[in-house]
Order: sequence, then structure tokens, then C-alpha cells
Amino acid sequence: MIDKEINKIVFKDLFNKKNLTILDVGTYDGRDSLEFSKIFPNSQIYSFEADKRSINLFKKISGNIDNIILVETALSNIDGEIEWYASDSKTRRHYEFQNEWSAS
Repeated sequence: MIDKEINKIVFKDLFNKKNLTILDVGTYDGRDSLEFSKIFPNSQIYSFEADKRSINLFKKISGNIDNIILVETALSNIDGEIEWYASDSKTRRHYEFQNEWSAS
């Protein structure tokens, strides 16, 4: 399987500014937000997540970082509310301490 992780260091060369506004949409556990926080410490990062399990995981993994704001909501191109259906699987987990899949 090909690793599809993006090396976030390349963003440093792409942007001339050091104080960016970064949106991490579907942040899951916040690892990407943490990486961007280290690369761009003077930037403001908004991490959006709607799944309560992922929000709890974010808080456990990412903690409180001054330049990361967790926004507990989903994003869409439509203003309004929807019913939320979280995914579920007993076998697909990212962390050993998880009881179920938490990446809706």
C-alpha cells in the first residue's frame, strides 16, 4: 500500500507567511493540527470535527495547544442542520484503547 500521508513541511515552502489561518476539516484526533502547529507556531488553526468519539479522542491526543481551536461541528456548503449518523465498526480502530471505529 502506498503511503498517502502528506509531508506538511512542504507547506512551509509554499507559503510566504508565518501567521496563517489553517482549517483542519474533519480533524479526527488532531494529529494534522498538531503538526501544522509545530510548523507554523504563529498561525491560528481551527480544527472542525462533528463525531463526539473523535472529539473525545482529539482532546485525549491533542490536549490544549494555544493556537489550535477545536470547533465541535460539521462543515458543509449549506447552512442548516442535518441528522448525524456516526460510522460504527468493532474491527477498524486506529488506537488500541478504542472500542469502536471513530472516524465518521
